[in-house]
Amino acid sequence: MSLDELRVDIAKKQKKGLPFIGASAVIWLLILITCSLKLPIRLQNMIVFCCSCPLMPLAMLIGKIINVDIFDKSNELGNVGFLFTLN
Repeated sequence: MSLDELRVDIAKKQKKGLPFIGASAVIWLLILITCSLKLPIRLQNMIVFCCSCPLMPLAMLIGKIINVDIFDKSNELGNVGFLFTLN
């Protein structure tokens, strides 16, 4: 398969990254709520830092809900995308 065919294939199987987009939306909502509260700035910073931790678990949960295997091994680009996600 060519690179373009691999890209199209993984985009269809992964539903164009919808699990990660959904997880990111939830995380940004948590950050918005945290920043809108009247908390000391150090506590706000710590909570915002902790809000980014559940990205992978949330993406896995959303992937299960919408029936997307985010760890699909049939396409070589899946491994590369997973490495980019972790960095």
